[in-house]
Amino acid sequence: MRVLLCSVGSHGDIHPYVAVARALTARGHGAAVVANPYFKSVVEGAGVDFLPLGEHIDLAEAIRETPGAMAQFGGSLKLVRRWLLPLLEEHTRSLLSHARASRADAIVGHTITFPVPMVCEKLGLKFIASSPAPVGWMNANDLPCYSAYDRTWPPLMLCKFNLWLGRQMMRWRVDAEVNRVRKGLGISGVHEAWYTMTRGGVLNLGMWSPLFRGTHEGDPATGVICGFPWEDRAHGHEDDLKEIDRFLDDGEPPIIFTLGTASVHVAGRYFGAAAEAAALLGKRAMLVAGRREYVPADLPKGVRAFTYAPYSRVFPRAAANVHHGGIGTTGQSLRAGRPVLVTPMSHDQFDNAARVKRLGVGDRMNFASITPVRLAKSLAHIIQDATINEAAQALAPRVAQEDGAGVAADAIVACLTGSSKASGQ
Repeated sequence: MRVLLCSVGSHGDIHPYVAVARALTARGHGAAVVANPYFKSVVEGAGVDFLPLGEHIDLAEAIRETPGAMAQFGGSLKLVRRWLLPLLEEHTRSLLSHARASRADAIVGHTITFPVPMVCEKLGLKFIASSPAPVGWMNANDLPCYSAYDRTWPPLMLCKFNLWLGRQMMRWRVDAEVNRVRKGLGISGVHEAWYTMTRGGVLNLGMWSPLFRGTHEGDPATGVICGFPWEDRAHGHEDDLKEIDRFLDDGEPPIIFTLGTASVHVAGRYFGAAAEAAALLGKRAMLVAGRREYVPADLPKGVRAFTYAPYSRVFPRAAANVHHGGIGTTGQSLRAGRPVLVTPMSHDQFDNAARVKRLGVGDRMNFASITPVRLAKSLAHIIQDATINEAAQALAPRVAQEDGAGVAADAIVACLTGSSKASGQ
């Protein structure tokens, strides 16, 4: 069989599909990742076939040139309006061409890959939906958090209202353009294109650990929770791994601070505050800062900055891990077994942060409220709290043993062959 896996976003949106493509290939099937050419080295460096989706877009420039792209209110809508909808027709043509040329049997689509369902419908292919993060399944019964102001356990009625409001805003923003492109393909229009896409598919992959978010009434009818698909290499974007190892070997475990590969481009004074917080605590620190220019020129003794490091390599060696709450980073922090402080900025990050706190393995702090003193206080708490440390250490081996990519690949094969092996963990 031949499966295309299409995704848009940052590295955390691409890595899961690289892992699943590799698992499909290991099972004897053809698989390729379709993404922006910016990720070509990342995908091919992992030994996976790559197909370009549209023209090259630099991730850093895209984030910085979209005011409010990482804002806690409306950030997702701004990205949809600025980058996804204007490129929808171009991306649809590109994906249509790849699907025909590769003779694909199915296409797996990320939560916001609007071309995937229509290309599948046009060519008579199987559409497989997927979501890297739990919030993508849009189920109020799961008590999702949509902003920094949502409580760790938000009331059900508020979740239902937020979900309804989000559906209306996306319908208003997305449906007209999606249906214009569908009309050009000669297929009928749809109502609530985004919501039906995230909830649909002959198979719907939940690409997170069932320990992070289990099943709930109201989940997609074809949903399978796979486990985290482990992949975090960024070939062509990484710092010197030997130098990173030397720093880790050169003293006590550091506090590791990162904002992933998208939020990092609007970090502001975050890394300066992180360095000061580490100094206040008398701790070493590693700043995974994306680019050198995002880091203050003068860092305290024992604080080093790197551009990118595989989190699976460095997180287990930390005193604590501080991150933005992207789903890939969150999964790696749970796998590491160290206390976690999540500083969400936008998108699914608030929900992921709340789930980390629900698990008892860390805490959360709104990005906008960060100061060196507040960071130091929260870090002192999670590092010293025995209950948090024990919970993190107990959860880690259970998460680490999951093979999310393998479960997803088996579910895809079962779906396409009609066998009965499509079951989650």
